[in-house]
Amino acid sequence: MCRSPAWRRAGGSPAPPGATDGYATEAARAVLRYGFDTVGLPEILAITTATNLRSQAVMRRLGMTTDPADDFDDPEVDSGPLRRQVVYRKRAGDR
Repeated sequence: MCRSPAWRRAGGSPAPPGATDGYATEAARAVLRYGFDTVGLPEILAITTATNLRSQAVMRRLGMTTDPADDFDDPEVDSGPLRRQVVYRKRAGDR
């Protein structure tokens, strides 16, 4: 297993204290730009667990929106706190 802190952050593991300096928001903003401007996608979805409040905060900072009707239980995850998934979306015209 890779022990690099950058790999752990990119993989979604909790960052060590003091390591939350906007990299996730910056990277996600670049992904949105690429998806809309280069690929020409009409909409981009982001999915995270209902318990991952930091990821949800990043999505909100990016102007992504959520509708509880879109949320779902991941059938590949056993019952527990990681099963419920929250869907955020951003449309190209909402920039």
